[in-house]
Amino acid sequence: MKKEAKRINDQLQCPMSEQESMNLKKAMRVTPISCIVLTSVGLFLHSPYIMWLAAATTLVGAFSRNSMYDRVYNLFAKVKVPPLASARSFGCAFGAIVLSLSGYMFLIGENLYALFLGGFMMLMAGIAAITQICFVSVLLNLFRSEKKTCCE
Repeated sequence: MKKEAKRINDQLQCPMSEQESMNLKKAMRVTPISCIVLTSVGLFLHSPYIMWLAAATTLVGAFSRNSMYDRVYNLFAKVKVPPLASARSFGCAFGAIVLSLSGYMFLIGENLYALFLGGFMMLMAGIAAITQICFVSVLLNLFRSEKKTCCE
């Protein structure tokens, strides 16, 4: 199996063929790229409100079966993004916390901290978009003894 197909399988924790995984290649990039775009606008404008909007849209993925970006994508796409596995939802929760903190830092005038936190999230989302590796999901899976799947 190709490395990218394995990474998609690992992230979704769903048993899929290599072809099925590779069909999801573009779809799996929607959420991190959308996060990067919204975060970059918030950072450029030094806007706590846009950062909180980014946090809120990311938080949807922490508490539901798909992120907000996946939901919008699935409305128009032939190849649908499957439901999130718990590890990917945990990654969304982590992202929402970091983005919220970045917004708060802008609000209190700590722009350097806000830029660092937002930049960190853009870096993590960029790595996820390019490599299909979500570091928070990987860390959670390392420490968990029982793996859950999105298919359960």
